[in-house]
Formats: sequence, structure tokens, C-alpha cells
Amino acid sequence: MDEEWGEIEGLVILDRDLELQGIVTSRLTVKSGVVLILREIVTGDLIVEAGARADVHGVVNGTVFNEGGEVTIWENVDRLGGPYSCSVEPGAIVG
Repeated sequence: MDEEWGEIEGLVILDRDLELQGIVTSRLTVKSGVVLILREIVTGDLIVEAGARADVHGVVNGTVFNEGGEVTIWENVDRLGGPYSCSVEPGAIVG
């Protein structure tokens, strides 16, 4: 798994496993077969495709759309959306 630090500007389509310790300034899409561990901030929406996984240990200032992946919320997100549910751990905040 790769690690990324710092700020990433613009739309991001993630096609590799990543532990993100930085900020994405727009929408982030996690492609099928990819794992994201988010430790900081996404200022837009987070889209998790079928077959992908996202562990949100940071903040999503938008909607987390689960399109059939595995999504676990550990910290704060504005909204949940998409046709599939997300796992919200005790102490996590949605809204």
C-alpha cells in the first residue's frame, strides 16, 4: 500500500491502494479492487465503487456514496448516499 502526504487538487480517481494522510480538494473516487485508508480530509464527495474498500478515519466534507464497496466510517462525514449501506462505528459522526 502506498502512502500520500500533502494536498491533492482537483478530481481524483484512485486506482491503487493508498493510505492518504493529506487533503483532497475535490471529489475522490475509489475504483473497484482498490483500498483507501483516509486519515485526513476530502473536501468533496467520496465515491466507493463496487469491489472497493474505504476506511474513513478522517473527514469527508461531502457525501460518501457507496456503490457496492465496503465502507467503514470511523470519524466525521457530512452525508451518506448510494444504494448500499456504510458501517458507522461507535463515536463516528454523520451529519
